[in-house]
Amino acid sequence: MHISIRASLYGILALLVLTIGGLGVLAWTQLDETLDLSVQAQEGVQLAHIVSQRETDHIQWALQLAESFNRREPFTGQLDPHYCAFGSWYGEFIHSEEFAALPIELQASFLAMDQPHRDLHKSAQDITNRL
Repeated sequence: MHISIRASLYGILALLVLTIGGLGVLAWTQLDETLDLSVQAQEGVQLAHIVSQRETDHIQWALQLAESFNRREPFTGQLDPHYCAFGSWYGEFIHSEEFAALPIELQASFLAMDQPHRDLHKSAQDITNRL
């Protein structure tokens, strides 16, 4: 059986088109996955930034408390853990879809912040009661 040059060239061309098409589909799916990972990374960075800001807020809050104590002046910072910057953000965040989408381990870490945060504000209440 003899295959003509024309048929061979069409066969090779068909294989090349299929190969290039397959590589195109593969590249497209890889780019889509890369985009998804990029979005997840960006969301993670934004969340870390927010938590860092709230931590900084509490450091400043604690410094104000210490200054009030040292000067024996009334403390004007927020004593209710639900209404400080972290508490307001945290209360909304743990009931959000964003929180629900986090891995269970990360959810547990965020939930573990609640009691120490409450204790921090309770200790501030105890200190201000002694001023």
